[in-house]
Amino acid sequence: MPIGMSNPNRMVFETDDLNGRPIVFVGGCREKARRMVLAAIESLGLFPQFFESIQECLLASARPSGIGCTVLDGDTLEDGDLQIMYHFASDAFNIPVVVVATQADLQAATAVMKAGAFDFVNEPWGDGVLQRSVEQAIAEDRRRRPRRQQRTAIQRRLARLTPREREVMDLVVSGKTSKEIAFRLGVSARTIDVHRERIMLKMEADGIVALVRMALMFRPDSGWPSLLPGRLHRQ
Repeated sequence: MPIGMSNPNRMVFETDDLNGRPIVFVGGCREKARRMVLAAIESLGLFPQFFESIQECLLASARPSGIGCTVLDGDTLEDGDLQIMYHFASDAFNIPVVVVATQADLQAATAVMKAGAFDFVNEPWGDGVLQRSVEQAIAEDRRRRPRRQQRTAIQRRLARLTPREREVMDLVVSGKTSKEIAFRLGVSARTIDVHRERIMLKMEADGIVALVRMALMFRPDSGWPSLLPGRLHRQ
């Protein structure tokens, strides 16, 4: 059954059979901001989860199983919070972040957006501005969900691989041939071929292109993935 108010101009949140209604995590809000955020979220028919600190909120909202968004008080953000927020936002598994503020300037807003915020809402919050921002963030998270589920499935497949198979896969998707990998690892080319066959089976890939696509979902910025950070690097 739809969740929300009867206003035809606002989004209606539908119940998710697996995870229930969207959830809104709220962190670092002082009393004034807390009251305003609470009123805005409850007007959408949602119930927020409040956390005293921003870092605690981000940790709690990391990689949720359902749909939602995170709302942070920009007036209490510190440099360390922005760094954590940047890493949080860069992880496609995480939900969108909306930052609200009662006393922010353009420089602060720019820093927040560079840190990966989905939206920045400064006071005054009248005319449903904050509500619309939360609605849009949740809609964006719903749009991302299929890709997030796909990434989760790929991670499960990666967990099936042995350390050696992950090492070989890392080299395969970087463009190395079986002979090159064999020389690098000090084994025979036939051994590498056996590893490749097992990798393709466990990853449920129908070819090298499919395998590379899976890997790129985790490191699209660099053009190829390093599945074992710090151990192997492209040469």
